[in-house]
Amino acid sequence: MDSLQELADNLVQLRAPLTLEDPTAEALLTSVSIPDGYVWPNIENWDSPAGARVLLVEAAGAVGKSAAASALAATLNWPLIDTARAQVGSYSLSGLLQDGLGFNSPYIGEVMEGRAGLVIDALDEAHLRAGTANFLAFLDNVRKISGKSSERSLSIVLFSRPDTAAIVRLFFQDLNCPIASARVSFFTHDQAVDYIRSFMDRMHRQFPDRDYDAAEKYPEPFISLTNDRMREIASTLLTEDVSSAKFVWPRVSEFLGYAPVLAVLGEFLAVKNPHRERQAIGSTAAAPKSVLLKIIGNLLDREQEKFRGRTVSKLKALLSADESWDGFEGVYSPQEQGVRLVSYLLHSEIVVPMPANMPGSLREAYEKHAVQFLADHPFLAGQKAVNVVFSDFIMAKAAIDPACIASLNPDPRPLVDSVGPFFYQFVHEFASTSEDEGSQIPESLVAILLESQSKSSSSAKGQLFQYLQGGGDAYLELTDTMSRAKKPLKFSVTELSGALHVPERLSRGLLVTDSGVIVGNRGQRFILGPSAAIVAKEVVLDAEIVSVDAGLGGSVPSMLDSEEIAASGPLSIECPAQNAFLVYCNEPLAALRPYLANQGQRSSFIHHNDYMNLRAVLRSFRQQAGEAPSVFSELLEQRIIKNNAVRLTYLKRLEELGFVYRRSSHYYLDVKRLSSHGFTIRDMDSGQPTGAVLKFIALLDGK
Repeated sequence: MDSLQELADNLVQLRAPLTLEDPTAEALLTSVSIPDGYVWPNIENWDSPAGARVLLVEAAGAVGKSAAASALAATLNWPLIDTARAQVGSYSLSGLLQDGLGFNSPYIGEVMEGRAGLVIDALDEAHLRAGTANFLAFLDNVRKISGKSSERSLSIVLFSRPDTAAIVRLFFQDLNCPIASARVSFFTHDQAVDYIRSFMDRMHRQFPDRDYDAAEKYPEPFISLTNDRMREIASTLLTEDVSSAKFVWPRVSEFLGYAPVLAVLGEFLAVKNPHRERQAIGSTAAAPKSVLLKIIGNLLDREQEKFRGRTVSKLKALLSADESWDGFEGVYSPQEQGVRLVSYLLHSEIVVPMPANMPGSLREAYEKHAVQFLADHPFLAGQKAVNVVFSDFIMAKAAIDPACIASLNPDPRPLVDSVGPFFYQFVHEFASTSEDEGSQIPESLVAILLESQSKSSSSAKGQLFQYLQGGGDAYLELTDTMSRAKKPLKFSVTELSGALHVPERLSRGLLVTDSGVIVGNRGQRFILGPSAAIVAKEVVLDAEIVSVDAGLGGSVPSMLDSEEIAASGPLSIECPAQNAFLVYCNEPLAALRPYLANQGQRSSFIHHNDYMNLRAVLRSFRQQAGEAPSVFSELLEQRIIKNNAVRLTYLKRLEELGFVYRRSSHYYLDVKRLSSHGFTIRDMDSGQPTGAVLKFIALLDGK
């Protein structure tokens, strides 16, 4: 069974809809229609064991379960049970059918004999509203009505989100009662295109004065624009240029084949001139994270709008005559959704009520609505995120968003351990920033950001990261592998511990620190390379096995460079070739001796600590309105230099040689004199000491 429409073709179809005898039975719908412009989705994971009379169809919250239930019921002329409108429990299904169809109706018997059927929707809301005990009693009523004969077809189809579906399956398994199951899959490429057209047609009927009729007015340019937009997003998702989204659809369908994303894409395609829009895409390529964040932001805004439309009037009715509140427009904001999504996925408790200033008389009702609405959030599929983009967005919020950190207990930051290729992009976006130092992150995030970037860089070349730390200053620079320009993302690293932990892998980058580095986890394997260098005052190898990845021919050797290299336990090295791994150490461990390099050939990386100290001093100078870049003497001496002997020496030498002079409460920098040595302050931003900088350091050292 491959599609929902194929399923409908294989079930018993009634000649006409039933007549509803009692209109007060609101949860029983006997006359429904296929939603306007409905696109029948495919189904996957089809399983129909012998004797099964009940089919459980599972789908993510916003994938269109209710539309699918309506389409199936309308096609078969089966009654549709909307359990969100009913209080379910023992015999509630049979009672509802008897009330709605009349006590003399033979319909229950026809369902049991396989000559008719029922479609039951909104099991999730029913479970939330009735509680588990009543919900299980309702499922038992479903089981009894479905009949027992294994020779007849399915007679009841249930629609549910993944979390409630797990309860349904377990209930039937405990009773040794077979149940068929399937899952609504993401749209194929052609279905996605059809869905966009259908969405725009519906929106045009609602808003005829907008540009939702672009497909009708300009069919060929519109198709080309749709293909370009899909290709742009597919290239972003895969971090590689693709010629057509259709060719890579299996790899991007979880995002581009998802109905809420396609609805947002339809909004982007509602333009006056599709041809001109295509030209704009080719001339100004947006940053990939901007494309994804724009889609995410639009989805969050739409959720807020839906929430307000369904709940604000109910909440206003709860206010007493002497109460007033002007915060209804801000309920369920994107920021609040972010906190709630983190709380949901990481099982953290919200300890700061949201919105904070909501009257107490509304709090209980509001929280109930928010919890129920969040369970159907387009970012969620049961206890997981729908796809890696939404997962990385939520995990980035958990890792760096002050609102999440302040509102949740326990602290969500230590709970972030599994991330995808978009995480480092989102963290850079959400972290607080300074003009010169970039986004600010704690040291605990460094290894996770490196892991995220490595997952996005399968086709990237060259060095991907630099981590430079000297004294109390550290910064991380990551090549933006998703950007065509490969522009670096800069992070200022805080909360330094003195021992940076790199747990699993380090590849294609440089890590330099005058502190310690802990490599790997106890008893596990650590992968070093290709082209990875660790230069540190002390290195502790916690990993039991260090496996050197030489990459594909011609890579720069990986390297360990430290005054002291120790191991926490037994250590072995796996290396495909001796020249793929270099070790610089005066007294190396036995396992490292085969890779010991000539000290005279030591890499120029050893100069990075001096470079970092000079960089910290020079970059403290700012161009003001005065004669030259300057810095408050108290700031330079107490916050930049502090107890760092090297920086103090450099400042004194800069004064002695006339590069820096002091006047009143400021130090000033002679930029013309500095540039005569072949570099400027701006050159210190590169992260790599140029030859001119190295010569200047030698000058300061008196060499």
